[in-house]
Amino acid sequence: VLANTHKIRPLCAGLPNRMSAKLLKVLLKLWATFTDDDVAIDAFVEVRGLVVALGDFKPEVLNEALKQGYLNFSKTAKFTNPISLGRIIFLSDTLAQLYALDPPTGYRFAFIYIRQLAIHLRNAIVAKRAPNDQDK
Repeated sequence: VLANTHKIRPLCAGLPNRMSAKLLKVLLKLWATFTDDDVAIDAFVEVRGLVVALGDFKPEVLNEALKQGYLNFSKTAKFTNPISLGRIIFLSDTLAQLYALDPPTGYRFAFIYIRQLAIHLRNAIVAKRAPNDQDK
């Protein structure tokens, strides 16, 4: 499937948004979850190519790629260990490339996700302190 995806890229401009979104979702899932590095790299190249090819026609494709890319990255990076560290570094590097395609849009999404991270961190710190406060 990945070997022929680049051939249908020009056709995606004429497809309904939900069809190109489904293709993008499948490619991002392969990128984030497939253990074979060659498949993950090919999937990322196709995602990037799809976003670049459709960016002028369908700006929502970039938005969807950034959202789904971050969500898939966070699911994969949730459980970090020495074995998965190389994979997480690969995902973070390639995700940064996606965010760099359109800096204003990337900044907007990055700001939202950093704010969410700060909220989660604050809640974790408060939850950790709560049992200690009750013991006193």
